[in-house]
Amino acid sequence: MSRFQFVADHSDAFEVKWLCAVMQIARSSFYAWLAGADGRAAREAADADLVGRIRAVHAGDNTYGAPRITAELSDGAPDAQRVNHKRVARVMRAARITATGVDDGSKPPWPIRPTRRFPTCSTVTSPPRCRT
Repeated sequence: MSRFQFVADHSDAFEVKWLCAVMQIARSSFYAWLAGADGRAAREAADADLVGRIRAVHAGDNTYGAPRITAELSDGAPDAQRVNHKRVARVMRAARITATGVDDGSKPPWPIRPTRRFPTCSTVTSPPRCRT
């Protein structure tokens, strides 16, 4: 629950001025948040619709990440239905939709590090490099 939601929930019992003072928010910020409620609800509904469209594309090929899914959704779509790749990535993160990579066995499961041996103080001859 946000501080603004707390003020909205308790505004019938207490004055908004005092609730905002207790919650340490500006009254103008509270009223701006209250005015934007319809826009937030519309965005949440649009994001829920977008999740369905993303799941449909992802079901076809689960190796697709956000850039490819954005291209699929925007390909041949009217301007009103085009989506930004950042929005697709945000909605995919929120819905926990991830691309699964194809494991062809070409990469090792861990990084290969060379077995390099670095000189120690006993083998270094110049004094500035070997401080004790």
